[in-house]
Amino acid sequence: PAWLDGPLFTFGGAAFSRYRGFAMLMSAAMLLLIFVALRVSQTGLVVRAALTHAAAVEALGHDVPRVRTLVFALGTALAA
Repeated sequence: PAWLDGPLFTFGGAAFSRYRGFAMLMSAAMLLLIFVALRVSQTGLVVRAALTHAAAVEALGHDVPRVRTLVFALGTALAA
């Protein structure tokens, strides 16, 4: 978009583009959102527990291989 064209600021003769600043801001926002979702939600609790105590999570009735597959698929989808 036109509003992302041009320099955001210059430092030492090098220009820092608005697009690069926007991409960094969106990346930080996504990281914060994922962190909060994993720390606050019930799903985040199951994912964290499946990574550290797989046998206990399996005993509670969760399908640990499916959880791992879904986490991998979600990470792949977000990276694309």
